[in-house]
Amino acid sequence: MSVPTSSSAPEPKTPSQSAYTPSPTSTSMVAVLAPHKHYTLVKVMFYTLLVIALTFCAEMLFFMNSLYGSGVTSAKNMILSYTERIAVSMKDILGGVAYQTRYMQEMFNGVDAKSSRSLEQADRALRNMIMISPDAYCTWYVLTDGESHDVAAKKAYVRTGDSISVFSDTAFLANPGTAPWFSQPFLTGDKFVGTAKLAPIAPGGNPVYSAVVSVPLINAAGKTFGVCGINIVYKRVIEVIYMFQKEKGSRMFLLDSDFSFLYAPGKEAISVDPRGQKLREFQFLNLSRKRNLYDEMIDSLRQHGVFWREMIGPFSEKPAFISIHTVNFDNIDSDLEIKPLYLLMGTELGPLYANAKKHMHTILWITAVFIVIISLVIYVNINSIAKPIKKLTDDALKISNGDFSVSFERVAKDDKSEIAVLNRSLAKMVGILTGSLREVEMRVDSRTHELTLMTQKAEEAKERAEEASKVKSQFLANMSHEIRTPMNAIIGMASMGKTTHEIERKDYCLTRIQDASKHLLGVINDILDISKIEANKFSLSYAEFNFEKMLQNVTHSMSFRVDERGQTLKVYYDRSIPQPLLGDDQRLAQVIMNFISNAVKFTPEGGNISLQTHLVDHNEDGCTVRVEVSDTGIGINKDEQQKLFKPFQQADSNTARKYGGTGLGLAISKNIIEMMGGNIGVESETGRGSTFYFTVFLKYGEKKRAEEEVVENEDINWENVRILAVDNDPDVISYFKEIIAGFGVTHCDTAANGAEAIALIENNGAYNINFVDWKMPDMDGLELTKEIKKRVRVGEKSIVIMLSSAEWTLIEIPAKEAGVDKFIPKPIFPSSIADSINEAVGLRRIRRPADKERDIIGIFAGFRILLAEDAEINAEIVKSLLEPTSIAIDCAANGAEAVKLFSEASEDRYQLIFMDVQMPEMDGLEATRRIRALNSLHAKTIPIVAMTANVFKEDVDTCLAAGMNDHIGKPIDMDELIGRLNKYLRSATSNV
Repeated sequence: MSVPTSSSAPEPKTPSQSAYTPSPTSTSMVAVLAPHKHYTLVKVMFYTLLVIALTFCAEMLFFMNSLYGSGVTSAKNMILSYTERIAVSMKDILGGVAYQTRYMQEMFNGVDAKSSRSLEQADRALRNMIMISPDAYCTWYVLTDGESHDVAAKKAYVRTGDSISVFSDTAFLANPGTAPWFSQPFLTGDKFVGTAKLAPIAPGGNPVYSAVVSVPLINAAGKTFGVCGINIVYKRVIEVIYMFQKEKGSRMFLLDSDFSFLYAPGKEAISVDPRGQKLREFQFLNLSRKRNLYDEMIDSLRQHGVFWREMIGPFSEKPAFISIHTVNFDNIDSDLEIKPLYLLMGTELGPLYANAKKHMHTILWITAVFIVIISLVIYVNINSIAKPIKKLTDDALKISNGDFSVSFERVAKDDKSEIAVLNRSLAKMVGILTGSLREVEMRVDSRTHELTLMTQKAEEAKERAEEASKVKSQFLANMSHEIRTPMNAIIGMASMGKTTHEIERKDYCLTRIQDASKHLLGVINDILDISKIEANKFSLSYAEFNFEKMLQNVTHSMSFRVDERGQTLKVYYDRSIPQPLLGDDQRLAQVIMNFISNAVKFTPEGGNISLQTHLVDHNEDGCTVRVEVSDTGIGINKDEQQKLFKPFQQADSNTARKYGGTGLGLAISKNIIEMMGGNIGVESETGRGSTFYFTVFLKYGEKKRAEEEVVENEDINWENVRILAVDNDPDVISYFKEIIAGFGVTHCDTAANGAEAIALIENNGAYNINFVDWKMPDMDGLELTKEIKKRVRVGEKSIVIMLSSAEWTLIEIPAKEAGVDKFIPKPIFPSSIADSINEAVGLRRIRRPADKERDIIGIFAGFRILLAEDAEINAEIVKSLLEPTSIAIDCAANGAEAVKLFSEASEDRYQLIFMDVQMPEMDGLEATRRIRALNSLHAKTIPIVAMTANVFKEDVDTCLAAGMNDHIGKPIDMDELIGRLNKYLRSATSNV
């Protein structure tokens, strides 16, 4: 709280006046406070008296509320008591009526309206009924002639005091159709219960409102021949109402089911309202502040059967407690349906308010006297401590303003009073503040600096998180596109294939489906690889491999895409790279294929792509190899190069939309190369293409096997072998000459086109071997081959080997017709050139097992396997793939069925089991365990191969732990499938 500074207030001391003065930074943050005159005594007295007054007021309100509440509760209990009495009385009365009506029906059994004797019997029954029923006001009957509803006889008796007389006005018995309460038994054959207004017996008297019960009289033939009834006045009920009326300020009314007044007695005597006024017309409803009070009453009665409210009373303008209770008669008799009646009751609350007001005045006088006495006591006691408190308050204000030159009064050490303790504590606090304030400022400065650094780090982390979220969102969008595109192609081509009847069209659709499926599989493999990398479950599988052969497989698999875009793929293979090497050739091929795939994607049509390998270094353990893939594509700027090898990212967001791709390939490649101990990178410039490279160290493998070596033929003189190479690409010609020189061939001529080649032949004669490119300007390779063959003399042999990146099947027929002897796919490799030259000059070469053409026709005839697969399409694929091998296959739809088929079969029926892992009822792991647990040697030794899409290492280990021998991943690869069968069936003819 800030107050004006007093003129006598001391100013803050300067550094020369005090041992310590707060720095400007600290003092500027504190509002300057000055001592002022205290009104402690007044404040304490004011708040104390206020609390006392509020306490007394609360007690008074509580007392008045309790007094008023007890009065209301008493009134409510009284109303409930009278309501219960009236309800019991009315139920007793109507219960007797039910018995009496049954008695009357029995008495009228056999009465004939045309017989005076029967009528006398009926009259006696009426007189007896009104005599034995203390509540009956009138008994009557109406008899018809039996053929129609015409009245044949009628009679009514009425009670007048203690005597019974014939009812003088029986007009209501003349026409049954005019009185629904009377005629209904004629029309429906049911009892009727309601109210009726009967004419008074004495002239000028009030009409009588009564309850009426009429019952049909039915003869032995089941026909209604009359009606009899009883009219009841609620005499006992009226007595109870009169007793309630005697209570001071209380009134009670009896309402019919339609809320009309049946009994509305006056204040001093019982009277019947002759007007039949209804509740909605009553005056007290108009005095209410709520216009819809009547509707509220009706809703409350229908829901709860009772209505309670404090309001202006129905008999005065004073506050009253009003209630309306429903009196039901559902449990009187199952044959008697009586509409409910309502009791409107009220009692005045005016005396309660007057009594509470009287007590309130008494309490106010007592409170005033008590406050005066308390004020005097407080003043005397507080005045003795106000002055010391004022002094301490002034000192505290000086300290808060930074003035620590405060003089405290001396107090004895043994003084334990609160003022003395506060004085000593304040003095000690000043000493502590003086010594530690400087340290606090130093800590504040240090903490401020730390918070600044933390804020900067938090902002940087936020930016990184937002960037990561943006990258993930972009990746999901790209991935959705990458998955949907091949899926749309598969679905669309499948639909086209089904509708067409042309074999060529079906083959085209199947080819496109196969291409799209391979693309989709590549996307899925990328996702699985990056998932394994992020889960730290990515692993390498090392084995011996031929580096050149691996490059050939990669380039041949990519040659179709290169040729499709009219691009040129050139390969330079360093023949000094040792063979064989030890490493994961599949993962290396994956990296190189990713490089080439990106180069094809981002290089315009007609562009150039080159793959180069170099032996960087070698020692006695292994060698370091560098692989580069260069292109003439769009290039990448320096900033975007930093993102390339991060997961889910591409150079920019437009790249994914224009060229497609998941953005995972380079991240996976980086992880593979780094796991091999190598490094990976990129060199690029926008608009001038890119060069992706990696360097990796590979250990040496074992020495070449004998069947892989070339057997030299000493009869061949290499100096006499003449070779001609024709290609319009100078780089290909240069690389070809380098390869040929490495083989020891001394005579090799080259030509850039067909015309130059023909000129060389005409000048030098035919060459032993001619390497001819297929596509060349002016004269293509086929035309040149024909010209070469024309110029071969009789007895000479000139071999033409065609070079092309196109599929051999596309040009095979015209090439052979032109005279082509052999085909080598581009890009060329040293081993391909060497093999073709050796075959051309007649050198014997033992073919590698991998070079043999696969022949699987009938290789597994006589064998039978068990296939456990729940998906019919997968089982159909396996059976179709293995159909040429003549192997027999039994299928099981789940693990339980597989166990049953195997256990019931003979010992030699099955030689191998292919087991899917995820199947209903029983999975493949449990099925394998149960088969192994069978009491049979064959069950424990039969090969079981897992066939599942779960390809993580831990999934394979789980299969092996369950008792399986091997694992095949889905989708199924034909070579892998044949390899597993060959491995475990050990067929003499399955050398595939």
